[in-house]
Amino acid sequence: MPNKDNPNAGALGNYFKISDALNIDGTSANLSHIDFIKVQTGVNVKAGWLGENSTEVFKFCDENNNNDK
Repeated sequence: MPNKDNPNAGALGNYFKISDALNIDGTSANLSHIDFIKVQTGVNVKAGWLGENSTEVFKFCDENNNNDK
């Protein structure tokens, strides 16, 4: 969260459009829904004495919540 050392720190929205999902060969995946979400950190970092680098996730929400199935 924001603090005096890093006033710009905080939660940022990042949107994944299910229509942008691709298969391994680059073709459209045509997904109708998402069952599970895996979050992992993909960086090459020296983490110092703690030995970890984490991706902070505050929440997931369905921005296209459609109850008309």
